[in-house]
Amino acid sequence: MTVNMSDIIAVVAVVATLGIAWINHLDRNGDHEHERGVAREQRLQDRRGKTYRKMLTMVYLIADVIAQTLPEIELIPPPPRVDGPSLETERKMAARVASYGSAPVVARFETVATAEREFFLAVRHHHDLHPDRSISPPPPLFNELREARQMVEERRAAFDRAKEDLERASREELAS
Repeated sequence: MTVNMSDIIAVVAVVATLGIAWINHLDRNGDHEHERGVAREQRLQDRRGKTYRKMLTMVYLIADVIAQTLPEIELIPPPPRVDGPSLETERKMAARVASYGSAPVVARFETVATAEREFFLAVRHHHDLHPDRSISPPPPLFNELREARQMVEERRAAFDRAKEDLERASREELAS
């Protein structure tokens, strides 16, 4: 059997064409995977942005309630209360932040939630020491009430710091 040069060239051309087609196919699949990855990342970023805005809105409401709680423990009669978010709302937000938030934002959100709980525990302790604020506390309670009031102030400052850290982390993450 004799092989002529034109047959060899034809076979090489077919193999080269198939090879180029295969390489192009792989490149297109890689491009599609890259495009899908970029789209996934964009959807996550969009969800994070919405989640962080809702999260901060809830945290600002809690901050308002905390700000109004301090005069409430001192004034008689206390001023009208602003209702904070329900426990169910806070749980849903915690789940949403845990689902879409980055690890630093999730950690800071948990710090805010802890600071909120500790603030209201300190307020409860203050109330429990002297539940009837319409009469002056007995002198032995003065020091305890002063310490309890100081604890409330410290817990409020801790909440404010945690809120600022959460705001900063959210802002930095969404800016990048």
